[in-house]
Amino acid sequence: MSPSARVAGKGRLALFALLIWLAFFALLELSLWVWGVPLLVDQEDPFRGFSGLIAVFESRGDVYQTRRPEPGGTFNDQSFRRHKPADGVRIFTLGGSSSYGFPWSAPVAFTAILGDVLSAVHPDRTIEAVNVSGVSYAMHRLNIVADELFRYEPDVFIIYSGHNEFIEPEFFNALKRRGAARTRLEYALANTHVYSGMQMLLGNVMEPPRRDSRFDARVQRRDAATYSPQAKAAVVVEYRWRLQRLVRRALAHNIRVVLCTVPGNLRDWRPEQSMVDSSLDPSTRQRWQAALVAGQTTLAHSDYEAAAEHLGQALALSPHHALTHYLQAQAFEGLGRWQEARQAYRQARDEDASPSRALSATNQAIRDVAREEGVLLVDIDELFAAQSPQGLVGFQLIEDYVHPTLQGHREIAWHLWQALERSGWFGPAVVTQRPGFDALVAQRPTTENQANPSWLYNQGIVLAVQGREDLAIAKFRQAVDLSPTHGGALGNLVSLLLKQGKGDEALPLAEDLVAQYPEYANFQLYLALALADQQDAARARLHFEQVLRLRAHDPMAHYQLGILSEQGRDEVAAIEHYSRAIESFAAFPEARYALGALLFRQGRFDAARQHLEQALSGQPGDVEVLRHLGLINEALGDSIAAQSRYRQALALDADNPDVLHELARLLGNE
Repeated sequence: MSPSARVAGKGRLALFALLIWLAFFALLELSLWVWGVPLLVDQEDPFRGFSGLIAVFESRGDVYQTRRPEPGGTFNDQSFRRHKPADGVRIFTLGGSSSYGFPWSAPVAFTAILGDVLSAVHPDRTIEAVNVSGVSYAMHRLNIVADELFRYEPDVFIIYSGHNEFIEPEFFNALKRRGAARTRLEYALANTHVYSGMQMLLGNVMEPPRRDSRFDARVQRRDAATYSPQAKAAVVVEYRWRLQRLVRRALAHNIRVVLCTVPGNLRDWRPEQSMVDSSLDPSTRQRWQAALVAGQTTLAHSDYEAAAEHLGQALALSPHHALTHYLQAQAFEGLGRWQEARQAYRQARDEDASPSRALSATNQAIRDVAREEGVLLVDIDELFAAQSPQGLVGFQLIEDYVHPTLQGHREIAWHLWQALERSGWFGPAVVTQRPGFDALVAQRPTTENQANPSWLYNQGIVLAVQGREDLAIAKFRQAVDLSPTHGGALGNLVSLLLKQGKGDEALPLAEDLVAQYPEYANFQLYLALALADQQDAARARLHFEQVLRLRAHDPMAHYQLGILSEQGRDEVAAIEHYSRAIESFAAFPEARYALGALLFRQGRFDAARQHLEQALSGQPGDVEVLRHLGLINEALGDSIAAQSRYRQALALDADNPDVLHELARLLGNE
């Protein structure tokens, strides 16, 4: 056989093999379709909105409708005409969960209210107000959404965004490394039943019915990254650039733009994380701790003058500590020094090392872009302050940390309506009067039903943050009664019961939680803590180890395994777990204390003191940490420093028998 014939034969064989493979794939694809295996793209967006390949809306007859409008999804169930009428005005709102309408839904959010009011006062126009806000969406993904919206003949963009800029990078950084070719290949595969079935078998697809708790998990911020002042400034710069890009692109498409500043809860929401100035030497750090503890103590006793003075001293030593600013704001409020209180609350928000609310710089960037691009600005941040008692924005207008209350949504709609009528964009301006607005809102057919699991869950979160734990537990119980699979409510209920020392009540609930959601590390952790509380050390250890299989560097699991190891007299393993807990979470005072106390008992005084000093930074009022530091100073022969530590502890707990014993013994020895 000639070489050319052999080559031709191999080619025919390869072609035959390819045809066989394609036929097998087609048959398998058809079989899985018959068996009802769902497509991956019909269950979720594998690219979380970063690819631009999966549209928000799809054509359904005479309308465009949200592609996946299930309750609790990323986008609300919205629709609008495929063909905009000649008298039509199409308004799209872009933003995150604050404009989405969380914890309710689109009908009670400001976009729907605004649309109904505009329709009532402009009967000659066909008004379509569409809420295209995506849960956890920030400015990068809003630009991608806008690419799609440009195709739908929009007249107005309302942009209400700024709270998510510190969480979106965590999603984006994981996806932006993908090449465009890989993304398109994965998109094509996600449209096949074979690939979708494989993903289901591998456990990569979450069950759709559980989306309600996933939605709440995306809204509530946990385990957030920390940002230095420089890193926060860089995020704001990028946000400003992306906002300006979106505005300019909209204007180039002849779309009018309304920019809104975004208010947050200043008065009733503490900062998520506070950072101490790392450059402080041990002596200065000790003076800072003493000033902060004194400020907290005097504030708790309503001695606002003394509290303001002590907290001012603490801020002079560590000016970027967010919690100190927040406490000082409370002291100023107690003194009736309202302007200083407002400034301190804002500073507390801005110094938060894990920001969950838009910063002052974020809102200033919105104002600057509106001025530079000549677009309409509605300064909701300032308007909410003007409508709040003494200018302190709290729970009256903000449901939790950023999501407007029902009243808050009505206020936003009112101010937007005023601004739009003044603009004359819809023809002859209508005189805007608040009584008329309120009457129109009262006539809306929307039922503002608050008895739903998401609302009860959110109220539980709010009450827990306020420290009203019994009421929070009641709300979470109600949410679970309405929706037994609501993982967020059930998980928070278990967590609060454990915090209150009610492990016997928490244990069966935690077992139910893990049975429903075995893949959630936090829920495994709750069960392990409940078992440990009930002295079931063997089962507790198994679930703590399961946490580490799901989340390898979980600091709480390592800390608890350290406690169990210490109880089992395995000090080597205990030190290893405490150390790994601290490696994962450096500001973990309980783990620092546990490790420091263990090292002290082993006679390793210098290492013990280092960890105990760090523990005191995180918990300045911890009497046991102060007592151990006193014991270490004694062991190192510094009785004066030991006395100082014991007296610091007694200033916090004058009747503590252990500290009184140590001080009496020390004084008796002198």
